[in-house]
Amino acid sequence: ALNGGRANPDNAMWNTWQGNQHVTGEMDDLYYQQLYQTPPLDDAFKTLALEIYQPIYDHLASEKL
Repeated sequence: ALNGGRANPDNAMWNTWQGNQHVTGEMDDLYYQQLYQTPPLDDAFKTLALEIYQPIYDHLASEKL
């Protein structure tokens, strides 16, 4: 799995959406505000993200750097 003992993917997802004192969150983007009435970070989003990024992560994790 992507987690692999590292940072929690759900936390990373929400941190990107909400932002922090150093980085503006995606929820503050005017385009996203018009597009999404509620955060789009549901189970369908997580499933799609894993389908896209899990094979990439697995490939990179298997490579000897």
